[in-house]
Amino acid sequence: PLNQNELNHGGSTVCADFHPNKRSVTIATKGDGTVNKNEFTFDRVFDVNTPQVEVYNEAAKPIIEAVMEGFNGTVFAYGQTGSGKTFTMQGPDIEDLEMQGIVPRMVRTVFNRIDNSNENIEFTVKVSMMEI
Repeated sequence: PLNQNELNHGGSTVCADFHPNKRSVTIATKGDGTVNKNEFTFDRVFDVNTPQVEVYNEAAKPIIEAVMEGFNGTVFAYGQTGSGKTFTMQGPDIEDLEMQGIVPRMVRTVFNRIDNSNENIEFTVKVSMMEI
């Protein structure tokens, strides 16, 4: 979603069409008096109204399940400035459970699973995060 600064300056959303199957996006661009449409297909597409918990459940929870079975996992957010990467990964307010992003939810899930596991199992948790 648009942040407060974008709203204050009259920003509007990109001209994009999210298809009902939630797997593709059509972007309309203007040029020389014509409108060009490009369609992109993904594993899953989330629109700006998708709750944070749904994004987590669909995109990150399966990775955490695999990690807890001993596999490595990666969540990668890519996009232009202002496209919602930080909103999705961190959330706008870490104290608001409903608005928490993927990272705080993943951390909570991992450590809850560790706390509720067999006490004879030893866990090593390593995390790398970067923002460029």
